[in-house]
Formats: sequence, C-alpha cells, structure tokens
Amino acid sequence: MDQALNDFLNTGKIDRERVFRHMLEYTKGENRAKKAVSYVVRVINHQSKLIDEFSKRIDRGFYLYLPEKERKVLVLCLISLTYPIMYELLAAIGKGLKAQDSVNKKFINEKIYTIFGSNRAVDIAIDAIIPMAIELNAIRRVKTSLYEKTPDINVLHPIISELVLLVDLKWSGTKTLLFEDLEFRPWFSFFNINLDRLQKPSILKFQDGNFGKGYLSI
Repeated sequence: MDQALNDFLNTGKIDRERVFRHMLEYTKGENRAKKAVSYVVRVINHQSKLIDEFSKRIDRGFYLYLPEKERKVLVLCLISLTYPIMYELLAAIGKGLKAQDSVNKKFINEKIYTIFGSNRAVDIAIDAIIPMAIELNAIRRVKTSLYEKTPDINVLHPIISELVLLVDLKWSGTKTLLFEDLEFRPWFSFFNINLDRLQKPSILKFQDGNFGKGYLSI
C-alpha cells in the first residue's frame, strides 16, 4: 500500500502489475496477491480526492521522506475511511484498554458483532484487519489472541492529523469534535496529534467555540 500510494502521488496512476509483484513478496500465492492488489486499488480509488488534497500539501517525491510511522497512520486512515470495520475495531480496542492493559480476540469479536452482526464474512474481515492493524503499528500481539496498544504515534504533519480527525468524525456519528474531548474518545488513544498545527485545516472546518475552545466539523 505504501509503495502504491507513493506511485499514485507521483503519477496519478496505479501500476497494478508493480503492486502485484510487490505483493508477491509478502503473500503466499498469486490468488492472495491479486486479492491484496484489489484492496489497495479500492482504497486508493475511493479516497482519491483526499489523496489529491494531501498531494497539494507536500512536494512531489516528498512522501517517502515522511517518518515511516506517519506514513502508516496515513495508510491506516485511508483504509479506515474505506472500510469502517477497521475504525470500529480500533475504537473497540481503545475503549477496552481504558480499563485493562490488553484485550483478547473474544472481546474484539463481541464488540464487532454488535455493530456488523455475527457471520462468516465478519469473522473473515476481523481476521484480515487485525494483522493490518499490527503491521500499521496501531496494536501488537502479546501472545496468541491477546493484544495491546503500541505507544501513541506522534502525528506532526497537519494533513495527516486532519485525516485522523476525519475518520472519527465520519464513523462515530458525531457532527463536531471539540478539541478538549479528543482524549476521551477511543479512536484517538492511538495517536498524539499536534493541534497547534491545525490553524488552517484544508479538509475539515475549524470554528472557535465558547471561552476560546475550538471545534472541528466536516
């Protein structure tokens, strides 16, 4: 996904064959690689407008010079905006970890089932996105079927910070986000966002609230 996104930022196109060859290095079998390519293409195509906005805020070729952890946050946000189950999974884990140090697979399944139902397709989706969340440094596996949060990821680039905020605004059902409420929302337990750099957001709308406390909306 990282390489495909870099190519898209530089050329405006997705080289499916190149992505496929890259996927073959990390997956077993051509069928799995083809399926992975289809997910990458779907994410980039669905979020092309946001990616275009991101490209306006960085110099051409600069993407790979961003810290790897921030690039992974960007990918995580694009996946979450395309597949809400990723957002719900991390929000459920974040909520569970407010009361304990780790959560097990049963806990995760039960939380996801209440939103998406209990069926084979949901089970497959959960089994697919947990490794993604691990690969993108959001969580780590303590042992089989037991997970904990990684240290908070520092997000310094303003447009990536906006995307983190946008994910929660889109899927949480809320219309606005108060700055002082972010620390209480499970999704944000994975990130450290520099709000001082969000004086002129390009994706979200910023408004001053009462007593000088601002809030964001889509």
